[in-house]
Amino acid sequence: MTNKRTWFQVDVKNAGNRPVQASITDPQGQQNTVSVSIERKAPGEFFCEYDPREPGPHRINVNFDGQPAPNSPYPVNVKSSLASDPTRASDRTKFDVFGRGIQPRGVHIDDIADFYVITGSAGEGIMKPTVTEPDGSQIPCRVRKLNKTTYECDYVPTHATLHTVNITYDGTPVPRSPFLVEVGPKKDSRIRTFGPGLEGGVVGYPAVFVIETHGETGLLDVVIKGPSKARVERKDNGDGSINVTYWPTAFGKYAVHVLDNGKDIPLSPFMVRIVARTMFAPNKVIAYGAGIERTGQIVHQLNKFTIDTHLAGEAPLHVSAIDQERQSVNVQVSYNGDGTYTCQYTPQTLLYHWIFINFGSVAIPNSPFQIWPIDPSKVHVYGPGVERDVKINNLTHFFVDYKEAGPGNILVVIKDAYRQDVSYNIICDQDRIFRIEYTPKLPGVHFINVLFCDHEIPISPIQVDVESRKPLWSPKQPEIRAYGPGLSRGTVNEPANFIIDTNDADNIQLDIKIEGPSALTIDFQYNDYGRPQVTYYPKVAGNYNINILYAGKHIPGSPFAVIVDLNIQDIRCYGPGLCSM
Repeated sequence: MTNKRTWFQVDVKNAGNRPVQASITDPQGQQNTVSVSIERKAPGEFFCEYDPREPGPHRINVNFDGQPAPNSPYPVNVKSSLASDPTRASDRTKFDVFGRGIQPRGVHIDDIADFYVITGSAGEGIMKPTVTEPDGSQIPCRVRKLNKTTYECDYVPTHATLHTVNITYDGTPVPRSPFLVEVGPKKDSRIRTFGPGLEGGVVGYPAVFVIETHGETGLLDVVIKGPSKARVERKDNGDGSINVTYWPTAFGKYAVHVLDNGKDIPLSPFMVRIVARTMFAPNKVIAYGAGIERTGQIVHQLNKFTIDTHLAGEAPLHVSAIDQERQSVNVQVSYNGDGTYTCQYTPQTLLYHWIFINFGSVAIPNSPFQIWPIDPSKVHVYGPGVERDVKINNLTHFFVDYKEAGPGNILVVIKDAYRQDVSYNIICDQDRIFRIEYTPKLPGVHFINVLFCDHEIPISPIQVDVESRKPLWSPKQPEIRAYGPGLSRGTVNEPANFIIDTNDADNIQLDIKIEGPSALTIDFQYNDYGRPQVTYYPKVAGNYNINILYAGKHIPGSPFAVIVDLNIQDIRCYGPGLCSM
């Protein structure tokens, strides 16, 4: 029995005058935890005493002159001293052990495998966790006492093998101990998960979370283990993300396994506590407003939406937002006094975002909301059709480049000097670049409006002065024009482009020189219309001059002054100093 001294005797009178050794191996295979005192009572007789601290199987090893005695080691099963105390024994049913670190599978090499021990009303005692491998070697297990009855424990396995987690309280195993944990090889994966359904939920209501594959193409599966079966539904969003919804039918602790080709992804399984249903109706909560539409939110600007809970009863409301790179976005929630809440947030990136709305730990209908912010200022319009020398009855064109502005649609409206619509044709040159062709019929100022996701871009409306057609004549030098965003602005480490319209002149006489803070790489190619397309790659921010010469003379507008800005898109700020304290 634990904590009770016991003894045995060794008789060697007929074996000779040689030394006797004795040692004890505890249930974890350790030989230095239980000491044995040996006393010689008479010639050839040795009295041995020991005091076991843990219940379970022990081995008594007796050696005579270095050789095992007959039948050694002797198996001894030590019982718990608590078993004789009915009050303490019943208290053991109050124990609760949960966490990822005691799940049969899902832990990998170098994971922080954590678990919690709650002693309930068991009273004062010593809680001791041990983690052992099959050869008996122990892995350090960190223990932190959070309060009088709760312990936080974790260990870091270093071998892919079966581990045994044994938890005792005053030397007695807690219910279900020992726990067998099959540790797998270290797993690297870009798959990530997030959402309230990985933290908690309510019986009978949907628990929701999101899986981000980040390009991984393995076979994904979700397995829920807990007090009851849970129906699982998955919705593929078509952008590498999956919405997962499951319905727990009993309260208690659940393990949510997210599997990639049958193996748990990093951090899986996720431990979820499901609570009993109370008097509230999250399915009657309504969220609406431009801030949760699929797209149309402008980056770096305040976006709003409303949550109406007045038919849903009383329960805590929780709203959170996260972008594609799992960076949190602050959401300000204000109560309006009538059962409605106004929420506002400011997206900082053009990545898509998720907005989670939970009422009483339950996702409201359509939550999470996936949004994709836009930036109309990133829409570039350039070409001869928005510049000078546009003539009536002459076909002209311009380009609308919106590949950096986020998802959405382009709308172009062209009106003449009398505010009449001017028809045009749209030709898709390449992905997210439109070529707009139109033929003005009247002279005077024309207005070109360009809208992106119903938001007018900053330079819109563009005013184009259309002139009467002049008689054709043959100039001594061909009319050569250059246009494109790369003739005015650029960004460090990003390609800048412009096009040269030579009007079928001899391209051999073209000469391009770029002057600025650093040397530049220039790429010269012909586009689908046979016009030279120039791409350069600035490495240093600053002011540059682009000299375009034909037959040794500057073309109109040359030299072009270009401002190259720093590339701040990849800057990330993080750390506790950026959070509210």
